Amino acid sequence: MQSAPDEFKSDIGTPHKLMLARLRYEIKQRDMLMEVKATAKARRDELRLAKRKRIERLEKIDGHLQGFIKSVKLLDRSLAANGSGAQDETMGDESKPRHDGADERKDTKPSRSSRGSSSRVGTPRA
Repeated sequence: MQSAPDEFKSDIGTPHKLMLARLRYEIKQRDMLMEVKATAKARRDELRLAKRKRIERLEKIDGHLQGFIKSVKLLDRSLAANGSGAQDETMGDESKPRHDGADERKDTKPSRSSRGSSSRVGTPRA
């Protein structure tokens, strides 16, 4: 009751009136806390909705990126199959095959380059 406003401290001459004033003060405090709780719940719901929207947007972007990666792979394979020199220009010295004889294979399967061998090309590793 020490922190209670003056309206609850007046007319507390008997123990019964003091108890009634204390109960009225408690009710007022509970009502105020219920308002704070309702405000916090509304804010929490807004934040959850915003988070859900961000996640959905990121998943949509991820789907677009996966489609883009597939398209780039197909284009890369197509250019490699056509024998285009454009791939050598863009990839630099790393993509040029070695002809020193030390790295030759006996099987006839084409060797995989470091580009395009993984399904996660261009995506960060988790």
